[in-house]
Amino acid sequence: MKRKAIQEFTQEFRYVQDVTRKGVQQWVNRKAKEGLKAATIGRKLSEVRSYWSYLISIQAVAEEHLPLAKLALPKESSKGNGKTTRAAFEAADVVKLLGLAEDRKDTELADLIRLGMWTGARIEELCALKADDVTGDHLDIQDGKTAAGCGRSPFIRSSSPSRSGW
Repeated sequence: MKRKAIQEFTQEFRYVQDVTRKGVQQWVNRKAKEGLKAATIGRKLSEVRSYWSYLISIQAVAEEHLPLAKLALPKESSKGNGKTTRAAFEAADVVKLLGLAEDRKDTELADLIRLGMWTGARIEELCALKADDVTGDHLDIQDGKTAAGCGRSPFIRSSSPSRSGW
């Protein structure tokens, strides 16, 4: 995700001298108009800021050049509780995604898609697993976000005290 966020940012700002506070704020505003949530935009900015710090550390950017500071993130709508439930992928869509990953020879992504297909867990939950969380007949998701990650799959047990599980 970090690489993707940085690549997305560099599509807009090809050279470091192109990165201005005003330009980055316009980029943030455009992302909000495209429908990205403030948290997602904030995560992307955090990843770009980390890369910017690296550029400063290797002296590719002057220390004084801080165009990513003091940016205003969009306010979330006050309508409703702000929570939306995402629709599950259709089975055909999941199979199509798996096929695309296999066509690209991206075995890690294909394996994650397979695990997600059979368990219903989110890729982030699966990537956070440690060897001790995997046993012969189930996965111990530490902090599941979705119903599947909260123990509603026969393959998953939730260890989070704040989540329901079995």
